[in-house]
Amino acid sequence: MNRPQNIVYWVRARQRPVTLSEIAQKFGLYLGEAISKVKHLVEAGELIDQGGDRIIAAPRKWDRQPKEAPPAQKRIWKVAAYLDLKGPWPAAKVARLAETNLEYTRDYLRWLADQEHLRVYPRKGQAYLYRLHPDAPSAEKAPAWVNRRNRKLRGKKGRKA
Repeated sequence: MNRPQNIVYWVRARQRPVTLSEIAQKFGLYLGEAISKVKHLVEAGELIDQGGDRIIAAPRKWDRQPKEAPPAQKRIWKVAAYLDLKGPWPAAKVARLAETNLEYTRDYLRWLADQEHLRVYPRKGQAYLYRLHPDAPSAEKAPAWVNRRNRKLRGKKGRKA
């Protein structure tokens, strides 16, 4: 009945560090059982031990920052950095040179602009032009766009509720 995942959900819902005794009391466990279950969840990366007996939930898997950007994002970023040396550039040119889907490239560039890595220059009746922000990361360190796979799914869940 007391699945370990229920502990993770409960700790995450608290949005604050909880103690081992709180976990034991909530789930009707002996303190030793709670310690054992929490230890396994910490080893699995679901919970974080803050020292003492304070426990918090780890970020959800899709919210965790990746170590580096996926290959398509790396290619887009390198092409954008190269084209930026020559002046403003459109998304279509980046997509063609990076050999990526135009829609994906536009979504990534829009995300980069939201993160203030790019400047957007709208043109009436024509495609937007982009420039790298002066404080943007180098061409070798592409910003990683996270949550891209879940954005449509989350949008659908929000409409149903």
